[in-house]
Amino acid sequence: MLKFSANLSMLFTERPLVEIQFPYELGPADLQRLLAENEQQLVLINVPAGDLMQGGNGNACVPGEEKNFRQAVAQAAEYAAALQVPTVNVLAGRRVPGLSVEACEAVLGDNLQYAVARLRDAGATTVLEAINVFDMPRFLVHSLEDMQRFVHAVPRLKMQFDCYHMSRMGEDVVPVLRDNLAQIGHVQFADSPGRHEPGSGRIDFRAVFATLRDSAYASTRRFQAGIENGSAVRNNPVTGRQRQDNNKTGASANMSHCVFCKIVAGELPSTRVYEDADVIAFMDIFPLRRAHVLVIPREHQQHLHRLPAPLRERLIQAGARVAEAIYASALKPAAVHYMINDGPQAHQTVPHVHLHVLPRFRGDGGSFLLSLLRKPFDLVLGPTSHEALEADAAEIRRQLERLK
Repeated sequence: MLKFSANLSMLFTERPLVEIQFPYELGPADLQRLLAENEQQLVLINVPAGDLMQGGNGNACVPGEEKNFRQAVAQAAEYAAALQVPTVNVLAGRRVPGLSVEACEAVLGDNLQYAVARLRDAGATTVLEAINVFDMPRFLVHSLEDMQRFVHAVPRLKMQFDCYHMSRMGEDVVPVLRDNLAQIGHVQFADSPGRHEPGSGRIDFRAVFATLRDSAYASTRRFQAGIENGSAVRNNPVTGRQRQDNNKTGASANMSHCVFCKIVAGELPSTRVYEDADVIAFMDIFPLRRAHVLVIPREHQQHLHRLPAPLRERLIQAGARVAEAIYASALKPAAVHYMINDGPQAHQTVPHVHLHVLPRFRGDGGSFLLSLLRKPFDLVLGPTSHEALEADAAEIRRQLERLK
């Protein structure tokens, strides 16, 4: 049976397996207490990466940063030992301008040998991740071949295989995953090219999961989804400068990658309950509750405040009309949530304004918050059937017609 973990740097969940990129804001004792209280296991952390997340080159492949890298590994080892973290990832960092690839790779190779030995003493496997050059230019380890070369050169080093990054670099994910399972220590996944949930892009995740399930591979896995803007992916180490530059491209640069824009254009199917010249309302294929409807503007904007005021009003009015129809329907909800997640830190997984109209039912299974946080795993398990969505949509459409 496959086990999945959520990256708590971006996602929150009550499930028992989680992953945190950089947990170092809290001490090991505090994290240990929180993990125990919430019955969770921490399955992966990163070695502190120096200035990489702030736009620098990092510490793993930079000549002169060896001492800082070893201190970072020591900190990661302390956390791994205290929290029984089985896997620790090293981010190779960016090639230093003016230095050859060979010079930076030599530094990285020595540092990886040190990390493997030190983290092994802490009970953890060291993994190395390739990050595609579109999301992070100059990243030293950016291909399957790069990972293979270091794994073969450094005993006990494993790959962190990210399906999204491999696909972005032109790899056929399923066969290269199958052929390299013995060298893989951790698998991460999101679809490509948009880095949304499985099924939103070109990767065959049924085959990916079947390959993992039918193999002896026993690592945990986590779900990561959602793009922030253009090529800046929310769970990817893209610098603030890159994010700023991507934002300057405006809405038009994002439309070709936007799932909701494709629904508006008719390029992707949807089960619609309402539409007019300004907005569209359709069933969420990964509903948090039955009859979960999304209302979107036809105009592409990521943030609510960027919509023209009249269009914001139309969005809310349409949401209220849909809710009225749901209240009047045979579904008989006890309440309705209206919800907009605005920006990646608010867990906006599609960078196009959307209003959730979410019915609540008496006895519908615990707190709303927990159901919301469970959604990443529902994405992995697959969408609700078209027949079930259409049945509820037909009832909502009937009530909307009646209420005209």
